[in-house]
Amino acid sequence: MMRTCVIRAASHMSDDTYEYICREAKKKFGDDIAFRRETDDGLLGGFVLEIGTEIFDLSYAAQLETIRKQIHG
Repeated sequence: MMRTCVIRAASHMSDDTYEYICREAKKKFGDDIAFRRETDDGLLGGFVLEIGTEIFDLSYAAQLETIRKQIHG
């Protein structure tokens, strides 16, 4: 059964970067994935990958929040 993987990113994400993310996702999750690209200009950079019920938030905002928590405890 084919699973859907949604990749949300700002509109300025290059096609090369998108294709790289797709290749790496297939390595991690298998070849039975159909990709869908969504634009979210609320993201300044990075991306959010959703596959099934799993969400991988690799956006700049999420990374900055992790750093903030490490600094402030």
